[in-house]
Amino acid sequence: MDLEILQIAADTKYNKDIKNFTHKSNYKSKMCGDEIEISLIIKDKKVIDMGYLCKSCIYCQASAS
Repeated sequence: MDLEILQIAADTKYNKDIKNFTHKSNYKSKMCGDEIEISLIIKDKKVIDMGYLCKSCIYCQASAS
C-alpha cells in the first residue's frame, strides 16, 4: 500500500458531523459496501464548512479527505 494514500486518509480535518448543514448526501456502494455521508454548509453560493462520515476502506477515506 502506498504511504501517500495512508497520509491522505489520516488527514481527518473534515471527518466530522455537521449538525446545521444546508446540503447533505449519503451513498452506499453496491459493489463493496463502503458508506459515506457528506454534509455542507453553503452560504451565498460558497462552501463555508464541510464534513464527512464514512464506514469504508482506506481508499474511500483518502478520497473523502
